[in-house]
Amino acid sequence: MYGALPYLFSKVAAELPLSVGLSCLFGGILYPLAKLGKTMKKFKTFLGLTALNSVAASALGLLVGAVAPSTDAALALFPPIIVLMIIFNGSNISDESTPKAIKFLPKMSLVRWGFEGLEFKPFTQLGRPSLKTGADALAQLSFEDSTIKRTTVAQGAILGACYLQTYRVLKNARPRYATMKRAVADEDISWTADASARLQKIPGFVRGRVKGYAETYARERGITTITDEVFIAAKPK
Repeated sequence: MYGALPYLFSKVAAELPLSVGLSCLFGGILYPLAKLGKTMKKFKTFLGLTALNSVAASALGLLVGAVAPSTDAALALFPPIIVLMIIFNGSNISDESTPKAIKFLPKMSLVRWGFEGLEFKPFTQLGRPSLKTGADALAQLSFEDSTIKRTTVAQGAILGACYLQTYRVLKNARPRYATMKRAVADEDISWTADASARLQKIPGFVRGRVKGYAETYARERGITTITDEVFIAAKPK
């Protein structure tokens, strides 16, 4: 049985290329359409930020999946988490208006850091009189102090924290194993006299099919002897 670390490593290794690849594909299509900039450096920065945000979101998903007791519970947890990230994205509610007890929420919002990281600075013209540059847009959203380094570090911290907590949860979890039943071969199945007598009362043209159905019923349940009760229970309802 493999441990928590090999499982987590293999999970990340399997999902990371797909997550990064899809982010780069989407970013490669969006970037020229939005006319974000014509330099290769800006293009690479854009792809890097979108890929980092996608990987951090996947890490959060791993953590929620590890903490939740079931798949249904994990799916139920995602909508409120996403709503909280949108509400506390740094622009809807200012840091000054956020209660002290939940001041950590804006810092944990991937929506905020993803949006703030792209920061509109690649725009040369926003097409609005009041917002001529990306810096003007950032100032209106209270992101005037935003830098790519700051958002990269923040998302990297969320990414690392999610992986670390996922590992701790998996390590401390008690795995549940399915009970394996020994396979029953055809030659291992026997019939009692009462069950055989009941079988003989069935018309010959369907007797073989009924016998096969009863033996399949017994084999799936690990039963080696077909009694009268088992034969009755095996009859199709």
